[in-house]
Amino acid sequence: MSWLKNSNSQKYKQLEYVLSKMEKTFTVADFQNFLRYSWETHGQMDSRNRLRKIYGFHGYTITTWLKYRDDVIKSGKGSGHTIIYEKRNKNENVDDRPKIDV
Repeated sequence: MSWLKNSNSQKYKQLEYVLSKMEKTFTVADFQNFLRYSWETHGQMDSRNRLRKIYGFHGYTITTWLKYRDDVIKSGKGSGHTIIYEKRNKNENVDDRPKIDV
C-alpha cells in the first residue's frame, strides 16, 4: 500500500477527487457510498472525456489514507464505531484544532 502517500498514483488521485466531492463533515461510509452509487454520474473523467476506472477500497484503506492527510481531521464519533471526519479550512493551522483520540 505504498500508493497511500504517492500523490501521483491513480488510486490516490481517485480518493482525492472523492474527498473534493464530500461535504464539510463526512464518514468513511460516505466515501464508499459515493464510489458505489455516484461514480457513474459524478465520477472523474480522463483527458478523452471518458469515465476513469473505479478502484475498490475497503474502509480501513480509506481510513489510513485520511490519517495521512493534513487537510482532514477527526471531529468526533457517531453511533457505534463510526468516526466523523471534517475538512479543515485552507487557512487554518493544523495545531489550532484540538485532536480527538478516537
